[in-house]
Amino acid sequence: MGGIFENKVALVTGAAGGLGRAVAVMLAQRGARITMTDRSGTGLDVSAKAVGGSVLDLEAELADSQACNDLVACTLERFCRLDILVNVAGDYTGAPVEDLNDEIWQAMFEANLVSTFNMMKSAVPSMRKQGNGGIINISSVDAHLPKPGMVHYSASKAGVNSLTRSFAAAYGPDGIRVNGVAPGPVATERAKRADFLERERANTVLDRVAEPEDIAEVVSFLASDASRSITGETVVAGCGYGMR
Repeated sequence: MGGIFENKVALVTGAAGGLGRAVAVMLAQRGARITMTDRSGTGLDVSAKAVGGSVLDLEAELADSQACNDLVACTLERFCRLDILVNVAGDYTGAPVEDLNDEIWQAMFEANLVSTFNMMKSAVPSMRKQGNGGIINISSVDAHLPKPGMVHYSASKAGVNSLTRSFAAAYGPDGIRVNGVAPGPVATERAKRADFLERERANTVLDRVAEPEDIAEVVSFLASDASRSITGETVVAGCGYGMR
């Protein structure tokens, strides 16, 4: 299969969900060979069928640094290289401040921040050896437009933005670009079931919420040579969310 990512290998986390699946499918359609991971084996099976072709699907708990090392090792064993890492895995669960205990706080940071750090740390050595690589982290508009009941989520995503800039500064000299995407509300199946998209749509100036494929397009751009002069940036893709 030809395309802009021909002969490239991409590792996509959170691939059992709607956004991760859309990213994996789009990169594969454009030529990449795919490793995908999530905690949900059932969802991964669905995503693997959607991707088709040359795909490696592995369950993993990304808060475990050794599991992340193993994911990268399996990718290198199967495909002999790793060019693109897309960190989609994360959690979005609300709780008022008065109900935030240590367990809830820690779980959110493990899902959103620790997992992202672990995967980047695991991927960097092989990318440095190659002399190039691209990392894209999924953040959120909530990192700078916090909502009531989402203190822990907003803080964790702000941390992701900081990781993005820090890794970009550290590994730019090695040819590794690190960028982020901060979506607003996205019409995943999970979001549709939660029944809040209509309210969120009213907060956008484009009068719509993004589809998973819209965010995947931004990821694809940041992973491609078309963005070769961009690093350390987090692109807001929120349909003008919060501008009203």
